[in-house]
Amino acid sequence: MNLSVFQIDRFVDDLDHENIDGFMTRLRSLLASVNYPEGSGPYSEHDFQSSMFIIFAMLGQAVRTEVHTSRGRTDCEIADGNIIYLFEFKVGRDADEALRQMDHLGYADRYAVSGKHVYQIGVSFSAEERGIAEWKTEKKY
Repeated sequence: MNLSVFQIDRFVDDLDHENIDGFMTRLRSLLASVNYPEGSGPYSEHDFQSSMFIIFAMLGQAVRTEVHTSRGRTDCEIADGNIIYLFEFKVGRDADEALRQMDHLGYADRYAVSGKHVYQIGVSFSAEERGIAEWKTEKKY
């Protein structure tokens, strides 16, 4: 039996225990293992967003993309019981910029009185390296 570091239960366990760094490290490693076609161009934000949606859905998470708020749209949201993960993706720009956008547009505001743990995660993708360059996390509530 081949025990892969990419076992679904390890990803889910990280999410369930609010281990964002563990989850993102595992996700970075998974994306780094994907082959790409020779001569293919750089990936776009939509390419990464679609990949994240598929991964989160296959993990059994309640995932939504392009979730409208009164001032903008979150790129991706996961609702996991008493935990909400909000993601903003950037390609070729840093994770701090993603967090600033989330704060500026108040993406987490609608969850302020929910009693849930709410995390904002800014993710920077590298189009050239076709993977996650960095991420930053901020607990909002």
